[in-house]
Amino acid sequence: MPFGKYRGQPLSAIPADYLLWVLSNIRELNPITRREIEFRLGIGKAERRAPSPAASPAPVDRAMDALKGWYRKSSLRFHPDHGGSTAAQAVVNECYQAVKKALEGAGGGR
Repeated sequence: MPFGKYRGQPLSAIPADYLLWVLSNIRELNPITRREIEFRLGIGKAERRAPSPAASPAPVDRAMDALKGWYRKSSLRFHPDHGGSTAAQAVVNECYQAVKKALEGAGGGR
């Protein structure tokens, strides 16, 4: 969740009644966040389905997805526009690039 009292927590850890409240009260909710909440609650137009085991992404792809999630979360915490510092964000950027390069070398480039 990118905001509120559950900021930084995965949607799976947030009570359904709070997610319903978010859907009905936050007018400028990011469309991606809205879709993920709807999927989590099993409502709305969320048509995404869990992948079949045969269609599961490769381990390197899952690692790349996890890296991107870490980068987004870290940037929200350490970016100067969000109360962090330029130096802290530079470290986040360097770590992201180094791990991304290693994963792409292992066959995870998309």
